[in-house]
Amino acid sequence: MTKYVATINVPGYLPMDDEPLVFDTPGEAWAYLRDERERAEDFACQDDTEEYSNAFHELEERAKRATQEPNWAGGLGTIYGSTPGSNIPHDLGLAYSVDVYEEEEEEDDGNVLIAGVLYGPDGYEAEPIEEDEEEEEEES
Repeated sequence: MTKYVATINVPGYLPMDDEPLVFDTPGEAWAYLRDERERAEDFACQDDTEEYSNAFHELEERAKRATQEPNWAGGLGTIYGSTPGSNIPHDLGLAYSVDVYEEEEEEDDGNVLIAGVLYGPDGYEAEPIEEDEEEEEEES
């Protein structure tokens, strides 16, 4: 059964959660991201004078559509939005992503696959070990 991972990160940086949540459907993943965005916007603007951002509405639309149409091609992807409450001119914003969760079947080398990128235990992008290199290491 295919699983889906939901991540939030500053573009160009690792996701905020070391162990992102895994969901059974893209709709559940988008709903989680929508709820997280709503919570952040509510916290950043506690006077209730501002409406929700375009990013929130896009997340809400994806959650609805992915739930109503399970085979919808737009069920995976990324939505970008500003950082809630940030007034700095060079805000990098946040990326809200849903991707297929790929659990590695082989021995645990500490690497984690998130949104199609392999990260090592130190948090930096890992270089995959080629099959030939593994055999040479075993022979040594």
